[in-house]
Amino acid sequence: MAGLTKLYFGWQAYFKTPWSLGQLPETIKPLYTPDGITLLSGFTDHEKVRFIFEAPDSKNPQWLCSRLKGRLNHFIKQEATTFPGFTRSFLLESLGQNDRSIVSHYVQNQVEASDLVDPLYRKRMKAFRFHEEVDARTSTSHGGRYELVLHVILVIGNRHRIFSQEARKVFNALVDACEVLRCQPYDISMMPDHAHLMVSWPSEFSAEDVLEGIKRESGKGMRRTAYWQDGGYAGTVGPYKMSIAIEKNRCLGGW
Repeated sequence: MAGLTKLYFGWQAYFKTPWSLGQLPETIKPLYTPDGITLLSGFTDHEKVRFIFEAPDSKNPQWLCSRLKGRLNHFIKQEATTFPGFTRSFLLESLGQNDRSIVSHYVQNQVEASDLVDPLYRKRMKAFRFHEEVDARTSTSHGGRYELVLHVILVIGNRHRIFSQEARKVFNALVDACEVLRCQPYDISMMPDHAHLMVSWPSEFSAEDVLEGIKRESGKGMRRTAYWQDGGYAGTVGPYKMSIAIEKNRCLGGW
């Protein structure tokens, strides 16, 4: 995908019984390099292991959880014969440089902050905004939990400038596309030549799947399959800033 992505996550896995590895060694970082996963922070106590990491756009959250646990399980077993193993429970949540409230305000304020000259045009574009409080948490049958939110930016082909009648069609097509993909929208905001969305997404979809899927399905809805430019932007958003999660790990003795 030729788009820009910034994908960060926090992951927690739990020991079957209370057990301690001691300080989590940073030597585990290279283990995930072949997977395109970059570990940014790590912490462990007698109950759990917690990672904060950057991920590639082509891998879905289910795959990420499986790979994180699999490689870590193998590493610990080689280091400690008393390792009790992991439960099937886990938590994977998306994180970002900003939290959801900040990104939501940014998306909703796009039209107001833009340099549109025509006040009537600004008023009409402000009508094509959507905001809803959505619970992004989903659970698996064995106690795993996902909380995944993505900020998506789509650019209209050739930066074509749309007016209110076309903007309404695009807005409705985006809402329908989210429904088809089961990506619940938190926020949608139409701009003269692009669109912002903040959505939750199913764990079997990668960020690439979500970005390309919204473009594809909304194009179908408008009967214009080449409506959007190639690429776009997809960035994870969390309930709190990623810097807070990293600082918490460090304060507790992690890295």
